Amino acid sequence: MKRFGAVAIVVAVVVAALVAGSGPLLRWFPVAAQPPVLGQVPSFRLVSDNGAVFDSSSLDGRVWLASFLFTSCPGPCPRLVERLKSVRRAIPAERMAMVSFSVDPTVDTPAVLAAYKKARGIGDDAAWTFVTGPAGEVLDLVQHGFLTGVEASDAPEDEGAVIHGVRVALVDGERRIRGFYSTENDEDLRRLESEVAALQ
Repeated sequence: MKRFGAVAIVVAVVVAALVAGSGPLLRWFPVAAQPPVLGQVPSFRLVSDNGAVFDSSSLDGRVWLASFLFTSCPGPCPRLVERLKSVRRAIPAERMAMVSFSVDPTVDTPAVLAAYKKARGIGDDAAWTFVTGPAGEVLDLVQHGFLTGVEASDAPEDEGAVIHGVRVALVDGERRIRGFYSTENDEDLRRLESEVAALQ
């Protein structure tokens, strides 16, 4: 009975510490740390897939995920979109917005982007905007704002007109980059889910 009583006291102390939200016992339980700041995305004004002006200020205070693609991309981009659709299912719209930047903005007009979204089953309720704009502005933003390589390709047409990476960038409500993730790596995408939760 004495042993049982001692165990009960220890349990009671642990529960009390958890309820109180303080105390050294809480150090036993790991708390997810916020991811580091890796860069600062400059403000921008582009055009969304519905033809309206898309201003970066519309994302202020929100966590969002930036990705980079183009609609005539034959292989990597369709795979990227499918992986991002799985991310969208795992992380609901109210927790994270999504923005896909065209890296072939001359071809990818708002109408082309809207048709691309529809063909891939991306609905208006997905909080997922595709954006385009003047080629110089968009490509400068991708390269220097998001620290993501992109360049024209002289490869055969069936391999795509643009070379770009398939990593995505997590951005916080102050436009600070908080992580990069390969969409071809399951561990990276699990880390993305964890780090979005840490920023809430």
